[in-house]
Amino acid sequence: MTLRGVRFNLTKESDLEVLLDFQCAKSHDQIVTFEVVLFDGAGQPVLTFRGRKGVEEKDKATFKVKQKVAPSLLDGVKAFRVTFTTVDD
Repeated sequence: MTLRGVRFNLTKESDLEVLLDFQCAKSHDQIVTFEVVLFDGAGQPVLTFRGRKGVEEKDKATFKVKQKVAPSLLDGVKAFRVTFTTVDD
């Protein structure tokens, strides 16, 4: 499983969307469990997204998770970390 990209989008409804682009290179379906953590300038976590989704063999998938946030919260975000694990489906 390869993480091809991470995108963040703040909607006009004050939802922060996180889009993760994965590609499954194995010859069988995979279940991906992921966590995205946003950090402030001091390295403290300010927001965490978690999810789980399946990806079919040799396919690409975009996972979208969203959460309501105060727009001012994002002013302090300085870094992020994505971790994921996969298991055969």
